[in-house]
Amino acid sequence: MDCDSLAIFDFDDTLVTSDSEVIVNKSDGSSQRLAPSQYAVYQQEPGDEFDFSEFDEVRGAQPTPIFNILRKMVQECGVDSVLILTARHLASKNALHDFFSDELGVNLVGIETVGTTNSSAKANKVRDYVMRLRPKDVHFWDDTDDNLQALGKMARTSPDFKGIAVNLYPVAAGVETGDAVVISERQLRRIIRETMEQPIPQWPEKHFAWRNVVFTKDGDVRYILDVADPETVQAAIDIGEPFLPGTNVIIIKGTHPGSEKVYLHDSDLLDLIQREGWSKRPPPPEAKSGFWDGKGNWSEDPVVISERQLQRMIRSVLQEI
Repeated sequence: MDCDSLAIFDFDDTLVTSDSEVIVNKSDGSSQRLAPSQYAVYQQEPGDEFDFSEFDEVRGAQPTPIFNILRKMVQECGVDSVLILTARHLASKNALHDFFSDELGVNLVGIETVGTTNSSAKANKVRDYVMRLRPKDVHFWDDTDDNLQALGKMARTSPDFKGIAVNLYPVAAGVETGDAVVISERQLRRIIRETMEQPIPQWPEKHFAWRNVVFTKDGDVRYILDVADPETVQAAIDIGEPFLPGTNVIIIKGTHPGSEKVYLHDSDLLDLIQREGWSKRPPPPEAKSGFWDGKGNWSEDPVVISERQLQRMIRSVLQEI
C-alpha cells in the first residue's frame, strides 16, 4: 500500500478483541451471550431480542496483529489514509475516538458507525468514500464474509469503482486468514461473462457526485452532494444517515474521512457560497481532460477502451493463469 490508498478496517475481531458481547434475550425469559464472531453466524429464533449496549463502550480491548497495519499506515501516511468501519451504533463513537487516541496518539477522524449488521450498509459507506476521495485502490479487512462479498460484488458491478482496485482481506480473531481474496479461473471467467453482459457505461457519466467540487476563497475544498438522486437517497438510508427533513443538498467541508457535513436546502446555499467565496478552479496548465476530485486533486478521466480491446486484454490475462 502507498499513501494514495484507502485502508478500511472493521473494529471488533479485526482490529481488536474485546470483552463486549451481544446479549440475546429469549422469549422464555432466559438470555444468552454471544461474542461478535458467534453473533455473525447466529440464527435468530422467534422472540429473540438483541441487546448491543455493551458495544457502546470499548471493554477490555486488545489490539490484534491487524492493528499493526493500521498503526503503520497512520504513521507513514497520516489519518486521512485510514477509515474505521464498524457495525457498532453511533453511541459508541466517543468511546472509539478515545480508544484510538490512547493507542495511536492521534485524533482518528475517519470512524464510521453504521449501526447495523446488514452487509450492504458497509458497502454503501465504502462507495461514498470512494466517490468522494477517489483513492488509487482500497484495502478492506473484515471478519464477516458477507461484508467482504457485498463490497466485492459492488466493486465489480458499480461504475463508481471504475479504475479503482479493491482488495479484500478475510480476518478471524484479528488474524488474516489468507491473502487478498483469491478466485479460481472458473470464477474469473464467470465474473468476466457477467461483466460483459452489463451495459458498458458511457464516459463521462451523466451524474458523478464526486465531480461537484468547488474551492473557497481560502483554498479549502467543498464537496457538494445533490440528494435529488433516488439512489443517493436510498444509499444514505442504508448506511444509517438519512437526509434531514427539508434538505436536498449536503456540503462536505474538507477532504478527509469524517469531514463535517452540512445539510441545507438549496435555497439557503447562496448565502454559504457568498460567505466562503466559492469558485470553480480551472484545470492545471497542460492538464488532460479530467476533474477536481474530493481531495482537491486533479484527476484525469479514465481511458476509454473498446469492447474488442477489452476482450483481447482478458484473453491475455487468462493465458497467464
